[in-house]
Amino acid sequence: MMRSSLDRDLERSSLDRDQRRRVEETLGIMPRDALSALVDYGLHDGEIARYHRLSEDLVTELRELWNIPPNP
Repeated sequence: MMRSSLDRDLERSSLDRDQRRRVEETLGIMPRDALSALVDYGLHDGEIARYHRLSEDLVTELRELWNIPPNP
């Protein structure tokens, strides 16, 4: 069975299956692009986390995993 693109995108993370499902439900099937866009709009990890009801640690982990620089 082939893994979904989301699973491949998150394979280096420490997320469990439920967390991966939550990321997909929240950020869509292209979470890296969605998170990158939110950061480009000027949002910080805490703001993204609150808006999407995710933990700030999770948003930070994903941003760092995907080498998306934080906003100053």
